[in-house]
Amino acid sequence: MKLQSDVGFGEGRLTVTDNGRGIRTDSPGGSGLQLIDSLSRQIGGQLKRESSPNGTSTVVTLPIID
Repeated sequence: MKLQSDVGFGEGRLTVTDNGRGIRTDSPGGSGLQLIDSLSRQIGGQLKRESSPNGTSTVVTLPIID
């Protein structure tokens, strides 16, 4: 897990990666994934997920409020 600030003007980025088997495309919407999607939208963030047989990476770009 990595948390970066100042990736853009007033933005931060949270990246979580693993080296598992990836997310199967025939079952992409489990309840945990739906929760991450919903929470990202609630804080005004943008979610990007990439998955392959070598692992999954989930990146949330979010606004930083002073």
